[in-house]
Amino acid sequence: MEKSLYRQEGKRGENARPKISVIMGVYNGADRMDRAIASICEQSFTDWEFIICDDASTDHTWEKLVEWSNKDRRIVPIHNEKNLKLAATLNKCIQHTSGYYIARMDDDDFSYPWRFEEQNAFLDANPQYAFVSGQVDGITKEGMIENYWHRKEFPEKKDFLKCSQFIHPATVFRKEPLIKAGGYRIALETRRMEDYDLFMRLYAMGYIGYNLQRPMLQYTVDMKKNKVYPPYR
Repeated sequence: MEKSLYRQEGKRGENARPKISVIMGVYNGADRMDRAIASICEQSFTDWEFIICDDASTDHTWEKLVEWSNKDRRIVPIHNEKNLKLAATLNKCIQHTSGYYIARMDDDDFSYPWRFEEQNAFLDANPQYAFVSGQVDGITKEGMIENYWHRKEFPEKKDFLKCSQFIHPATVFRKEPLIKAGGYRIALETRRMEDYDLFMRLYAMGYIGYNLQRPMLQYTVDMKKNKVYPPYR
């Protein structure tokens, strides 16, 4: 039976929907996820729920998620009985969301306090965009790298031939386009590239995104291994 500890935030009516649903998958992240979760709890924009799925971890990830949910009623832990990998885990998170917008987060990154306030305001004011992302600062053991991956403000289809034009954990989607796209593709060929595949499919469907030109989060980078993907992406 699936484990779930859903409770509505006390300040919100029992049947009210949060504006933003944050989704995050975690696998054996007990030693790294606290900073990521705390950065969401410290957002200046407070109308959110945080759906976090433990992908059958073998450490004490689940117990820590329960502790976090006891501290903040907006945190909603769910659990996979077996390891499903990231795409399926995120799709499961989406099924549990009730917000109008869906924000991504990864378990070893840090969202700046202004992130949701700015991204929510942008989507409210610009209905022509299906999602909004932004810039990121890289964070390493040696320190911070400002503007680590700069992305152009108005990406076009042709730009995807070079690389993904949006930084996944810094992105907030409108829920409807994400559902119409079928969520994340579960396939061997898109593993570790679930975001690239999703963004290209959204553009193929006629949706477009926008990149704010301000850093939205700190993105963890392993410089010794020249690592592109953090522990669970």
